[in-house]
Amino acid sequence: MDDESSPSAHNPAQAEVLAALGARPHERPEFDPRLRAELREELQDRLAPVAARVPQGEVLWVSKHLLSSVHGCEGMFLAQQAEDFAWSPHTARGTVAHKAIELAISWRGDPSAGELVDESIARLIAGNDSLADYLGGLGEGERAELHGEAVERTAMFLECFPRLEARWRPVAESRLRADLNDDKIVLSGKVDLSDNQLDRLLSCMGRRLEVVRRPVVPDLTRSERRSWQLHRRLSTLLKRDSFNEWRPRIERNLDRVRDGVTGQPHERNLQRWRELVDRGDLPGLHRVLTGLDRDSIEMREVSPMSGLLPEEQRREILQLAG
Repeated sequence: MDDESSPSAHNPAQAEVLAALGARPHERPEFDPRLRAELREELQDRLAPVAARVPQGEVLWVSKHLLSSVHGCEGMFLAQQAEDFAWSPHTARGTVAHKAIELAISWRGDPSAGELVDESIARLIAGNDSLADYLGGLGEGERAELHGEAVERTAMFLECFPRLEARWRPVAESRLRADLNDDKIVLSGKVDLSDNQLDRLLSCMGRRLEVVRRPVVPDLTRSERRSWQLHRRLSTLLKRDSFNEWRPRIERNLDRVRDGVTGQPHERNLQRWRELVDRGDLPGLHRVLTGLDRDSIEMREVSPMSGLLPEEQRREILQLAG
């Protein structure tokens, strides 16, 4: 039997992941054993003014998800907070794919992405939350859309990430919690494929984990940056009332753009715009309006949002964009 940890057992994409994440064991960093206590002390010192404002008997709960959301785009975060959340294939696909990848870690044999997603959906339906209700009531068309999008993400992970062996004790999701300042403040979050466990499994392959998180300036053309700035401003104005007011014009724009569009990905992206508008999916619209990933950039190339931004604001943005 071939050793799955050997370079020959990996396809080029998996080998590239190992090259990006790994390093030799002797290159591992060493940390002062007092670091943990020092970090906790610094957290409590800096949070003391906040803790002093927490009413007696109450707890301020701060989650990783909320922090990442507000620092990702504050305008989008505030808009989403004002909206009633609704499940859709777009919002559910990540959860379904994540569960499928969790199952893949301990699944015996070599399951396909489709099998894993089928089992993921079945297990999520067995839950007792709003996602279970949503998945259990899906029509055939919407289920097919969700299944396809989740399979795509699961297959991409399986293709690009080295197979995880049980002896490496991989952890797909690790919950963390810190109670600070006399339990007045709680920090909580989930660590996906925890760095500690991922470092340990890579060490079995003669590699070590090195993760660098830093903000980077996206590589956009002048046209792409200008489009992003215009759509980002629209995102700050997009509320339920304004969407209902804009909707007739958006639908006319969709028909107009459709007549002049041929080829992929434009035709597919135009259909995605229409689905977002038909569902009134404001969180999904905010993501497309503000996203800097290639998918969002290409969506904005066939945007139906022209003519909605007040002319004064449009001129201001174009002037700043040069």
